[in-house]
Amino acid sequence: MIVIASIHQPSTATFNLFSQLVLLSAGRLLYSGPTDQVVPYFTTQAVPIPQLTNPAEFLLDVCNTDFDNSVTDLGGDEGRIARLDRLVEAWSPKAAATEITSTPFAAWEGAMSTSGAPTSVLWQTFVLLQRLWLKSYRDLLAYWIRVIMYLGT
Repeated sequence: MIVIASIHQPSTATFNLFSQLVLLSAGRLLYSGPTDQVVPYFTTQAVPIPQLTNPAEFLLDVCNTDFDNSVTDLGGDEGRIARLDRLVEAWSPKAAATEITSTPFAAWEGAMSTSGAPTSVLWQTFVLLQRLWLKSYRDLLAYWIRVIMYLGT
C-alpha cells in the first residue's frame, strides 16, 4: 500500500516509521530515497545531522526557505539559500539517473479499480452516491439540521 503523507514536526519515532522520504524546498527536490539513508547522504553533502537531534526537525530546518540567505545557524559559512541551491544541484544527477517505472498519473484515463483496469463513469458515480448516502445515514442529526436550515431559508 502506498501512503503519501506530509507531517509537520514529526517525532523521531514517527519519522522512523516511514520507509521512503522525499524532501522538497520551494518545489525543488533535495532528496528522494530510503529514510534510513537520509542521514548518511546529508553527511556526505557537508550538512551533518548532529547526534541526539531529531532528524526530521533538522531536515525541516534545512529545507525551510522562510529565512534570508544571511542566516547560518545550521552550520557552515554558507547561507540557507546557497546551501539549498547546492543540495538541489547535488541531487539533480541522481534524480535524472533514476529510472521511473510507474505510469504517470496523467496517462490514466479514469479512476483505477483494484484490478488496475479503468472504471466507468457510471460506476464512479454509483460509488460516490453510495458514500454520500452512508455519510448522511451515519450522521442523521447534522443531515436533519441541514434540511431544516434549508427549509427555513
